[in-house]
Amino acid sequence: MSSVTYSVLFFIITLIKIFIPISDIYASKIYSLDVPLVVRNGTGPIDLSCIYNIKEKENGLVIKWYHNIDQIYQWIPPMPPQDTGVINGFTEYSEQSLRDFNSRSIIHLKMAIVEMSGQYTCIISTFQKEDMKRTKMIVYVPETDIIIHVSSFNKNHLNLTCIANGAQPRPILKIYIEGIEHKCYHKRILHQTIELIEI
Repeated sequence: MSSVTYSVLFFIITLIKIFIPISDIYASKIYSLDVPLVVRNGTGPIDLSCIYNIKEKENGLVIKWYHNIDQIYQWIPPMPPQDTGVINGFTEYSEQSLRDFNSRSIIHLKMAIVEMSGQYTCIISTFQKEDMKRTKMIVYVPETDIIIHVSSFNKNHLNLTCIANGAQPRPILKIYIEGIEHKCYHKRILHQTIELIEI
């Protein structure tokens, strides 16, 4: 083989090492973290899904989920998953999902509650590598009622007050008059009530 051929091969191998690190070729990786962005309180079921890949030569797999800073799930296959914290008592797992431990971790929630709002982190680790992804989910409670009150301010102006009760998290209220948003208002937040006053 000529020296030119050796030089070309050396160059190609060098490029591969630069752009595709060897540790990434042989190590585990999370491809997607699928968590609903917005869910209504008391509805379900919903799935929290962490899709990953574990290479054949890796061992010591541990899958963990966190809600904000609290660990809520741990799975060390072939043992069954362990739930704690905010999801405890709300989960169920199919036989199929427990067989796919080399490719995915799915937390099947029977129902979503307000306390489940927050940041979710999936961490997969082996003796060789660790990877993680984060995302957020909001569990909301719709308003119990909305009240719009109009009163006279002076000859040329009206006070327009919009009150939304019971909504969680606190909603952002906007005033539209004939389809146009009016920004000349100030906002008062009183517990679970938000008042927008048009002056």
